[in-house]
Amino acid sequence: MADYLATKDWLLLPWAQNFSGLITSTPTAFSLTSAMATNLANLVSDFETRLVAATEPGTRSKVTVQAKRISKASLTSIIRQYARIINSAVTTTDTQRVDLGLHVRDAEPTPNGPPTVQPQVSIRGTAGNQALLKIAAADASSTRGRPAGTSGATVSYKIGPLTAPAPTSAADCQLGGLATRTTYVLPIPPGSAGQMLWVMAQYYNDKGDLGPVSLAAGTVIAA
Repeated sequence: MADYLATKDWLLLPWAQNFSGLITSTPTAFSLTSAMATNLANLVSDFETRLVAATEPGTRSKVTVQAKRISKASLTSIIRQYARIINSAVTTTDTQRVDLGLHVRDAEPTPNGPPTVQPQVSIRGTAGNQALLKIAAADASSTRGRPAGTSGATVSYKIGPLTAPAPTSAADCQLGGLATRTTYVLPIPPGSAGQMLWVMAQYYNDKGDLGPVSLAAGTVIAA
């Protein structure tokens, strides 16, 4: 079956705008949250801006083309994660899938259960608006550092004052990306030095089912 995401930038953009617009209108109808919808909308807007800069003769350069590629990769990664969540939700209808531009399944296989292993997250250091993370399985039975049957881990983060309490769930954080290896580089917003960074993770399977969330790992962001 052909991929639901177009490879051509100017075909991907309107598809992503429609996908994001529907989710922004009623995120819970697609088993998502308003924070996730906002994150997606910001990524779509960033991709549109960088696509224009990389295309217009007056602004096209190696720098703007590379920035567009990075923005596109971030956008498509989040779209695929959200699509997995949407497709795995029992409340999602085929009509919703068509409206979003996703494939309608011919037959629904019996899904595997969601991951049961809680990840363990550690922050190895922060520098240059990035944080190096280590995400390991809590048990010894894993594949490439992940529990068997998982495809990766969602990475969520929260930045705030040093006195702010640690988050207790992923809902208290914003999505930072998907980690498919045991190490992950998390981008940190500029101007965050001196604040507290909290990171949490959840394993997911190929259907987008999420497992238990990790405990929050925290550190002060270095200058």
